[in-house]
Amino acid sequence: MSAFTQDDLDRLCKALQSEPDSSSAIPLTNSLFDLAKQHSVIWPLMSAGRLQSGNPLVGALTAQTHTLAQTLPLELSAVHAALSEVCAPVYLKGAAILIEHNFTPQFWRYMADFDMLVEPEHLTNAVSAIGELGYHPREEDLYLPRLNPHFPILLQAGKTCGIEIHTRLLQDDIKNLLKPDGIRARAENVETSEGTVLIASIYDRLIHLIAHAQIGSQRYHRRKFLIRDALEFTYLLSRPGADYQAVREAFQTAGYLAHFDSFVAMSKALIPSKAMAEENLSPNVLKWAKQARENILDCKRQNRWVIKDLFRMGALLVYNPSKWGSYAKLIGRGQFFSQRINKQLK
Repeated sequence: MSAFTQDDLDRLCKALQSEPDSSSAIPLTNSLFDLAKQHSVIWPLMSAGRLQSGNPLVGALTAQTHTLAQTLPLELSAVHAALSEVCAPVYLKGAAILIEHNFTPQFWRYMADFDMLVEPEHLTNAVSAIGELGYHPREEDLYLPRLNPHFPILLQAGKTCGIEIHTRLLQDDIKNLLKPDGIRARAENVETSEGTVLIASIYDRLIHLIAHAQIGSQRYHRRKFLIRDALEFTYLLSRPGADYQAVREAFQTAGYLAHFDSFVAMSKALIPSKAMAEENLSPNVLKWAKQARENILDCKRQNRWVIKDLFRMGALLVYNPSKWGSYAKLIGRGQFFSQRINKQLK
């Protein structure tokens, strides 16, 4: 599938916004499935009543969600039990959502891995503890602490999710936007059936969501947006303690207000929420949102490089001499221009 129609996008977003109801169920067409898969929203689309039955794929996906409902809590519970013996991890992203619902999966949020933050001095013991459970990095993966905010993903055959153990949340410190010490200080204790578990605060989870998308994954520069992010943004804003203005001010202070406003503009356009304040958006932000929406409909445009990518990579080489040794290792392994390393360089 190289392109989608505006009708595909509208039907998908409308289905995701509505409460599951068999009277408004829609058929699962090939284009709708491809679009939902690309934006990691297959799980919420499978919620009871959102799709018309009859398509064999609907039955298969429904069975898969029932299996995940059983396996995800067990996998995260085992990981937490192992880690809690050697450190006090702060859980992030999808893992935090699972924990705050007492290890009950929320199927609007796709998960391919469990993320947690540990202090650098505990990283080795944390990796060993997870290794005892059978999770290991891929042979080709290389951990370069100056470049990588987390240890290479730890995988185990037959398990649904990998494990990403972070020592920080972005490659570089961005004016105190996501400092690990601050995240740990603001972390919240959640009482669960597995005991007391630490998760990142709503404030930090909102900042992490937007910073990871717009800065860490360079979607701002590429005019790229994932519908999954809009769903999570809406969810986090609905949680107790969510402070939209405080998060916006944090991005403004760090010099990334356009990144924040652009993210919000797209979230509003796709999955509106009353918790998103009305802002007077600049012409540049409105232009960004228009281009990002067009890119959703054109897969090739969404994934291609732009000229600015080359300039940014050149700047990284010239102005980061402390990382030259790491870059040399990547070149020596023939990985400098691989897709995985491109992501690390951004």
